[in-house]
Amino acid sequence: MAEPDNHVSALAHPNAPLGGGGPGGFAKAGPLNSNPFKIKPSAQSPAGKSASSGGSAAPVSPPAPPPPAPRDFGPDLKDAAEKLIGQAVLGDGECYALADKLLLGAGAKSAPTFGKITDDANYVWGDKVELADVEPGNVLQFRNFNIDVKVDTKITRTWKENGLDQEDWKTDSNTQTFKRGHHTAVVTALNADGTLTIVEQHLTNRATGTLFTDIRQNAIPIRSIPAKTKTKTDFESDPVRGRVKVVTVETTTTTVHGTIWAYKATDQAPKPKAKRK
Repeated sequence: MAEPDNHVSALAHPNAPLGGGGPGGFAKAGPLNSNPFKIKPSAQSPAGKSASSGGSAAPVSPPAPPPPAPRDFGPDLKDAAEKLIGQAVLGDGECYALADKLLLGAGAKSAPTFGKITDDANYVWGDKVELADVEPGNVLQFRNFNIDVKVDTKITRTWKENGLDQEDWKTDSNTQTFKRGHHTAVVTALNADGTLTIVEQHLTNRATGTLFTDIRQNAIPIRSIPAKTKTKTDFESDPVRGRVKVVTVETTTTTVHGTIWAYKATDQAPKPKAKRK
């Protein structure tokens, strides 16, 4: 009986090309995981690294868990601010006290975390957001912010006299300025007309010239508003002119000046700034 052939022999494929290396060939089948051509694995491959480390691969550390999502304090601050409307002012009655107590009560950081507190500082109340991205629960910081509301009125009266149309008119113009010089407030709503509803304290009663003693809610524009016109028509009886048609045209223009910064509450302290080398 012939001895079994235990060495690798080359079997030429009938379509293999001929060349300097001889005809192409196939190796006889060997056991699984065999390496009949004795090819050494690359030192950078898993097999090579395993061989060089004695046969066991280096342990792979699991990926670090993602950081927790930041807490959204907005809904809580909005609800808390609305519950205070009409109640007595908080703390010393300054506008600062309202925002400070609301933030701390919700578990967020307040202005002292983000900068030095002085009577005239532009307080920082959390993470800065653009005015276009303001949401209920954000805190607004004002500086020299004035709202000028100009109302131009024209009243025209027409009537018949001897069968002919007669007319007279008068005009009036009035401007009111609402000031938020150095002020803090909390946003509770975004309105369809572009204004913001805010909750605030330390406001002057224009009728009496004294400070309000309660927490107030107001709607304020944060951008200038183009002229808007309203027309109203009435009829009145005049002893000389008879039936008179009265048309009132009222044009309101709102112009804002100054600066507003908006902040989103956070429970994270600011990261320290990298030192310059």
